[in-house]
Amino acid sequence: MEKKSIAKQHSPSFSLKERRIQWLKLLEENKYANQSQLKYIGKGLHTWIFRYDREWYEEVTPKNQTRKKRTETVDWETRDVECLKLAKEAVKLILAKEGKSVRVTPLSIRRTIGAGR
Repeated sequence: MEKKSIAKQHSPSFSLKERRIQWLKLLEENKYANQSQLKYIGKGLHTWIFRYDREWYEEVTPKNQTRKKRTETVDWETRDVECLKLAKEAVKLILAKEGKSVRVTPLSIRRTIGAGR
């Protein structure tokens, strides 16, 4: 006896048109979501459309917004000058203390300034 293989024709459960409608509905319900959030929300649908209908996907799906460049939040040169002044004052205060002498260390300077550890 000879084995015969029977090939079944798989028909998709949804047509391209139905999937497009579902994707548009998902976009409408999540107007402010970015692409990765949309991908998470419509897991299998996103994968199918991205794989088999990418041109339409690119047209319809909103592009990720470009981020604003970070502005320099700290002027390090100015901050270094200020910290140096504070450190010098702290050293003077430590050395001027009466009684038992205290070793001048980075930690003792930070404690005197009030910067903690």
